[in-house]
Amino acid sequence: MIKSEDEYKSYKETATNHGYEFISIELKAPTDILLSRFKERLESAQVQNIMHILSVKDEKTFMENISKPLFVPQDTITFNTS
Repeated sequence: MIKSEDEYKSYKETATNHGYEFISIELKAPTDILLSRFKERLESAQVQNIMHILSVKDEKTFMENISKPLFVPQDTITFNTS
């Protein structure tokens, strides 16, 4: 996740300097769908006894994370994954 225009420019410059094309892609879905997917992952992790590998384990933190503003460059290709 790119947090600022300066960070975006830095990544793009690094890619270009190493002969790569840099493409910005945004995957979006409505909040209710994202929350539903998160809850499914939590349930699956509990069943598989792998909760310890999850970095986010509660709805409050998940909602805070998806509410944080991110930088979206003008040339971003956006896909709705809902």
